[in-house]
Amino acid sequence: MTGSADGLNWHRPRQATPFLAPGPEGAWDAGHVWAIRNVVVYGEWIYLYYSGSSRPWRYRYPDNMRAIGMARIRRDRFAGYYGGVDGAHLLSREVIVAGPRLLVNCSAQMRNFSRVWDGSLHTELVERTGRAIEGYTYAECDASHVDDLAVPITWQGRDLSALVGRRLYLRFFLRNMYLFGFRFAESV
Repeated sequence: MTGSADGLNWHRPRQATPFLAPGPEGAWDAGHVWAIRNVVVYGEWIYLYYSGSSRPWRYRYPDNMRAIGMARIRRDRFAGYYGGVDGAHLLSREVIVAGPRLLVNCSAQMRNFSRVWDGSLHTELVERTGRAIEGYTYAECDASHVDDLAVPITWQGRDLSALVGRRLYLRFFLRNMYLFGFRFAESV
């Protein structure tokens, strides 16, 4: 996996976290995991089947048990950007507003030991100069606190109808929130 702060210079993280890691010591998949090539897409979920073994590959039965498992991930959430408890800003590349609705794939972090979402996402539209467009600032954004694949973003109830076809940047402010992507649409 690689990442970039500006979209031009790319870097690999020092510690790569495996997408599908072996299980804990003593688990049926603690020794190895092998992803099966095909995935199953059902609704908003992607199911990944994999095989695993309790010990490294050189051990044989009965010392090494093998089985098949299943992992799942929500669609379009293989990589994302996280803003922690102090919050973080993310600036998009220049985009053309292709529809009156901005839909964001985001996930608020759940507060420990409760069923309350504790994250927020604010969005503002920015010109090339870096100045926020009046009427579309963080202060006017109707904050999002949900976990969904297509969260509609509005500014005091307004959508992007007045800006369709215009080139601009999107600046996001995330607090305890993951951002996986965004798109423009005709309707929600």
